[in-house]
Amino acid sequence: MGLLSNRTLYSVVVLSALAVQPVVGKIPHTVYEQALPEVVVSETTKTEKISPTILFVGDIMLGRFVETLTKNKGLMYPFDHVVDLLFSADLTVGNFEGIVSKDHFQTPSGSFRFSIEKENLSHLKDIGFDVVSLANNHSLDFGNEALSYTREYCSDLLLVCVGTPNALDEYSIAFKSLEEKKIGFVFLNTIFQKIDTSHLEEVLEAVATESDVQIVFIHWGDEYQLVHNDDQEALAMLLIDHGVDAVIGHHPHVVQDVGLYKGKPIFYSLGNFVFDQYFSQEVQEGLGVEMTIHDTGLEYRLLPFSSLKSKSQPRISTDEDAKALFKRILSGIKSEFQVNQSEGLINVNIES
Repeated sequence: MGLLSNRTLYSVVVLSALAVQPVVGKIPHTVYEQALPEVVVSETTKTEKISPTILFVGDIMLGRFVETLTKNKGLMYPFDHVVDLLFSADLTVGNFEGIVSKDHFQTPSGSFRFSIEKENLSHLKDIGFDVVSLANNHSLDFGNEALSYTREYCSDLLLVCVGTPNALDEYSIAFKSLEEKKIGFVFLNTIFQKIDTSHLEEVLEAVATESDVQIVFIHWGDEYQLVHNDDQEALAMLLIDHGVDAVIGHHPHVVQDVGLYKGKPIFYSLGNFVFDQYFSQEVQEGLGVEMTIHDTGLEYRLLPFSSLKSKSQPRISTDEDAKALFKRILSGIKSEFQVNQSEGLINVNIES
């Protein structure tokens, strides 16, 4: 992954940790540019396409019982049925639920401090992930030292690990050029902390001046609730009011409803992608969102997953199950012009 079908150089720009100016007003010119070496792209790894795509998935937790599964069945086990999908997008993004520490030990059952073996990060890179978010409530499970160690290891892998669990800072922003569009990403976490909205507004306005499309990937909401809460909605509206084109959430461990505000989509929660929760059908369902960037607008294709057939191993849902999920999460949207409920498609014009 991390390789575009019609180009051999991939670059992601993130604000440098050495930048001394806060991310307000104009984005500082001090940046860190990360580029992969030139490679030959085969037809089996990327599909030729005119309009670039970005795939988003939810929580990826590879410790605790998932670690037992991968020890017994191999690192590939959780991704056997979705690896082709992960490779099909020009950019694949997920939430990395846990942290890599120098002194790894398997997280015992019932513990919520997720230690992840470092080999899992390199494997995520190998199977198609380009970007993983550390803006969540588990990235400090083993302190700042483990967070720094994880970031350093990601840098060695040329895997882009972005986001800060307890701040909106230089690690929270990333840019990626796809074809002729520059995409600006902001990675946020609201769990156990309150965001400074004044600072956030300044950051959003700065990102908007530097990019064509703005996306917020955010850890928020109430666990196991199928419907978003008022705080999520208020923050989503603020984000869109300040130029964000799509809000994509995670943390509740279930797929939540989808909203539209000023014609822009709010995916309140993508649910679990890979996790060791099995106590209900809802925690074993997840949602992928494939964004296609056209010249005339943005198209979002919803991709439901289920791991009910095999623990912690998502696969694309059956048509029947997919339509049932679409009905649940899209029924609150009244705009038939933008939403095709039966197919799980949302279209947004550039002018929206």
